[in-house]
Amino acid sequence: MELTWIHVWITCSWCVFLSFANANVLFPFNKENKVDLTNNQDIPLSFIIPYFGGRYDSIYISHHGYLSLTSTYRGFFYKRLWPNRFYPKQRDPALIAPYYAEVNLQPTAQSEPDGTQQPAYVTWQTNTGDKDRNTLDRLTKEVRDSVVGAGDFKATHSFMVTWANVTCQGCFASYYKDYPMNTFQAVIVTDQVRTFIIYNYKSITWTGGVQAGGNANTGLGAHVPPAQAGFNAGNGRQWIGLPHSGTDNIVNLDEMEGLIKARFVYEVQDKVTIGGCASDIAGRGYSRNLQLSPHSGGMLGGEVIEVSGPCFQPQDTNNIQCKFADQVVPGQYVSKVIARCAVPVLNTRGLIEVSVSRNGGKSWFKSGHYTIVLLGRMPFDVTLQSVDKWASIEPDFLVLKWNKTLFENTAPSTSAPSSVNIKLMAYTETISYSENKGEWVEVRNLSLSAPNNGVFTISNLADYSCATTDSKCYDLDVGVVQITSADKGNNIKRKIWSRIFPLGWYIREAMKYHYGDSWVSGRCVAWYDGDQTDKAWKVDLLPCPCRLEQAMVDFGRWQPDVSCNIKTGGCRFHVGAVHCVRSAQPTPVYGAGNQCCYRPNGSLMYTSDTFNGSTPDRSHDWGAPPYGKPPLIPSLSHWKRDVVSYFYCCLWTKDMCSFYMDSRPTTDCKDYATPKPAMVFGSVHFITLDSRIFTFNGHGEFYLLKGTQTSKGLAIQGRFLEPLSSNGQRVEGSTVLTAAAMKYMSDVVEIQLANDVNGASRKVTVVVDGVIYYFDKPWQRWQDFENVTVIRNDENSHSNFTILLNAAGIGVQVAEYGGQLTLTLMLPPALKSKTEGLLGSWDGNSKNDASSLPNSPVDKLYQDLKSKWKVEQNAVLFKFKESYQDNNYVPIMDATIPNTGAALKQSAVLFCRTNKQCLFDYLVTKEESIANATKLATIQYQEMLKSTKEVNSCGLLPVTRAVKNSYDYSVNKTVIVTGCQDGYELRGAKSYTCRRLPNGKYTWDIPVTAKCLSKSALAALEQEDISGTVTAVVVPLVGLILIVITLLALCQFRRKRNRKQDDKRKSSLPSNVNVESSKSEPEDNNGATETKCTDRSQNITMEYIQENKNAIDDYRVRRRSMESLDKILVVDMNHDKQSKNEKHKKHKKRRKSHDAVISTEHAHIAHADGQEAELEWDDSDGSSLSLSHKVSFNHAYDFETVDDHTNV
Repeated sequence: MELTWIHVWITCSWCVFLSFANANVLFPFNKENKVDLTNNQDIPLSFIIPYFGGRYDSIYISHHGYLSLTSTYRGFFYKRLWPNRFYPKQRDPALIAPYYAEVNLQPTAQSEPDGTQQPAYVTWQTNTGDKDRNTLDRLTKEVRDSVVGAGDFKATHSFMVTWANVTCQGCFASYYKDYPMNTFQAVIVTDQVRTFIIYNYKSITWTGGVQAGGNANTGLGAHVPPAQAGFNAGNGRQWIGLPHSGTDNIVNLDEMEGLIKARFVYEVQDKVTIGGCASDIAGRGYSRNLQLSPHSGGMLGGEVIEVSGPCFQPQDTNNIQCKFADQVVPGQYVSKVIARCAVPVLNTRGLIEVSVSRNGGKSWFKSGHYTIVLLGRMPFDVTLQSVDKWASIEPDFLVLKWNKTLFENTAPSTSAPSSVNIKLMAYTETISYSENKGEWVEVRNLSLSAPNNGVFTISNLADYSCATTDSKCYDLDVGVVQITSADKGNNIKRKIWSRIFPLGWYIREAMKYHYGDSWVSGRCVAWYDGDQTDKAWKVDLLPCPCRLEQAMVDFGRWQPDVSCNIKTGGCRFHVGAVHCVRSAQPTPVYGAGNQCCYRPNGSLMYTSDTFNGSTPDRSHDWGAPPYGKPPLIPSLSHWKRDVVSYFYCCLWTKDMCSFYMDSRPTTDCKDYATPKPAMVFGSVHFITLDSRIFTFNGHGEFYLLKGTQTSKGLAIQGRFLEPLSSNGQRVEGSTVLTAAAMKYMSDVVEIQLANDVNGASRKVTVVVDGVIYYFDKPWQRWQDFENVTVIRNDENSHSNFTILLNAAGIGVQVAEYGGQLTLTLMLPPALKSKTEGLLGSWDGNSKNDASSLPNSPVDKLYQDLKSKWKVEQNAVLFKFKESYQDNNYVPIMDATIPNTGAALKQSAVLFCRTNKQCLFDYLVTKEESIANATKLATIQYQEMLKSTKEVNSCGLLPVTRAVKNSYDYSVNKTVIVTGCQDGYELRGAKSYTCRRLPNGKYTWDIPVTAKCLSKSALAALEQEDISGTVTAVVVPLVGLILIVITLLALCQFRRKRNRKQDDKRKSSLPSNVNVESSKSEPEDNNGATETKCTDRSQNITMEYIQENKNAIDDYRVRRRSMESLDKILVVDMNHDKQSKNEKHKKHKKRRKSHDAVISTEHAHIAHADGQEAELEWDDSDGSSLSLSHKVSFNHAYDFETVDDHTNV
């Protein structure tokens, strides 16, 4: 019969009632339900115990102070420290060990003088269901009071074991009462989702018997080692020890203070959470980290977290503080164990330290870690209905929703719903020499004390707009909605947030009031002017990959854009794209980033071809170290410097987008250099950076890649061990990759093959600097550490990860296939010839990879590679430094495959076909799963090799706003300009073919003359007024006429001069000379001269008109375009009168400067004989510009520039 604890407390005369020091620490237990020591079987359970990722339904009780969830583990082993250092050659059991030590339950001793005895025993019991509700409720309360984040836990099952009066093996005394004895208890509490374990210590007097080196009389002084207390995960990696476990001081467990003296409460899920508090533990040489729940949140903060560590007192209420990185916020007393703090806004991402103080910041308790998640990856608790309306400038109404249970009043005294405050918050940035900060400011209370019904509607937008008298409206163009509790009496309030959106509707009325109806266009132009003042940030941008397949395989330098990728879709700002990537790292100086988007056919989308093209970012969307301040703040700086301007120029206006595209042109792909792949897979095959394939079944740790002197510090290590067969046995003579560790100026990251624990869903374990991290939740899939990023790629099995070694641009993908790991390396061109190791050096010479190949004996190859690339124990990067090097290991190589029989060979050929590596693995391991993983890996490598092939390209065909028959600009491809985008007309040659020059460069076969002219510019050309015609055409023609007249006058002058000379000569001639005959010749000469002068003048006139007609037309188009631009720039976008005047001066200066550029580059009007021409332009604003130039009308007019400045 199974008794409940309430029955025991009331009716049972044989229950244990303790009356000494720690009497109350033990939960009541059934003394009669003793463990049968002759029965070595597991106890089946009617419920599941989740434990470190495994799920267990049976348990084994050992009198040696532990519970085993692994059915194969029995007995006691000396010198055994957990986890098992010999794993995986030996199993690592899942243990719950309140006091792991060798116990003697039947010591040899006489009865007491009065005839009584104190026998040792072990007892157990379960509690489950409604019949044990009182007991389970008591355990529920104990858990909730002791552990942060357990407020919603409700126990459904428990399993309790008590070790009473147990003594140490080898200890001796004359009477039972003189033996050293320990009494302790372990209680497993679960709801089959979460598991909590409680250890209670009534009396601890010994640490180990004679066999452990202890004193036979006292049981103290054990050293091989002393008793251990804690939890072993059973995965070969995690042992969580109690204070002083494995030391002489473990005898003090029964004296340590916490919520209850000598009681320890733990949550043992993937991440172990320590319950209770530590008021006295630190004084005994024990320290513990702060415990937090939850462990992660968004950049905007507002999450209320529970913290535990020090023991709090009610009088600490006004002195409790929490420190998040360098920000200090007030805390709130909850209980002796738990305090609460609200997370502040944190302009960073990744891990930060959190500390707590009880004395107003005078001293801080040892810190814990909290993860700040990038905005785009964290779910928002406030939902904006119809996002496009919130992002528009003239919505009719707006609706938002939230989860009302987040604010419901849980106090039993009232059933009324709580109320909430709804606020509009704006983000502003200040960047100056004296101040550099980004902050959120409250701009409008949308509703105070609104009913917490989960929905709110804004009907009359004018009532919520920025006041027309508010001079700050200009900067308030990016914002969010924030909701907090309106209930009084609680100073630590939860805040929930919406996604970021532009505040066009909020500032619209104020902008119209100050700057007129064209305020949006003016804001676009004002942004453009400011952005053009500094273009240096574009210098270090990575060139875009030319093809989508290149972008996807170059995962070390490029990662999918959160808002536009093949998996999630979206692409709101890049319509027509199927996938966008962002540079994985910001530029080193400016923190800028690049974005590249691709069409369904894989071609790169250029902004010159489409307003939906790829645009670089002045501030990287993911921020840049050290974060914290503009322009390096993740997401927020990007919104202020790159995103809201897109709304001004492209989404809120119809004809200004070319301003944005002109300032954010796509980074051309013609300079893109592909990375090089390498791979480790199967049993064990290597494909080097120079594409050499060889097999090396090493045993232990080896360098896959390490840096040379120019890349010192780079190390990627692999651990190779025998694989497990389908029946659980080790495969002799063959190894597979079971773990990889790597670093480069960063934390050490390990990817390890997970232990095969019961029901475990995770196939690999991720360890960063010795700590296990999990990536289960969507916002945990991308986690940043010190100069290294770990990304989970798969959806369900926790089996495929990418590691970015950020300082080097190296990408490493590690994935589990068939019970072994496959590692793929993607090395950037910057490290060419700067590495060495089993994966080679990428120097273009495959013969020096595995240099003993191909003619060396197999044993020499093995020994050469082993001696050259093995990792010495002091250089092992793995958490557990024990080396698995085995000098006696004899591998199976290609030439030493044993005779496996015809049947197996036939099966191997049928399965692998001609794949040599697959055949090898099939015959050696006899495991189809390993052979299949090898086959898949070789296919994957071939695909990667194709994708990393250089694309020889001419880059963009620079015809802005053109429509083309193809956007493939690679060599030998012909691109035909078939037309222009709406509002533009085509001029110039239409067909261009990319060709390779003898010097290896690529260019178009003919000069690119095609231009797309705006229709307004063409209309301006056709409707040019008379004054323009005079200025651009008539005046030059008058000049020509004057030249002709001058020439004619010169001829006439020469003619008269000749006549005078003739008359003079005639008068001096002798009388007998025939005057008429001598007169005829000069007349003929003068006539020829006159004819020659006349012909020359006519020729000059016709040649000038013919040669300069296009240039004159171009000049007319430019002048008309600049007049259009002037009209746009009339809108003044400054806050006050002073700034308005400064803006006017700036525009005026820019106008003159721009005209000067035009006149210098595009308005050279020349005479054929090299004379100078004078131009005088009268500007509409009253200013004039007079320029003098040398002539040369061979300069081609830049219609692309005209188009950009006229129609952006």
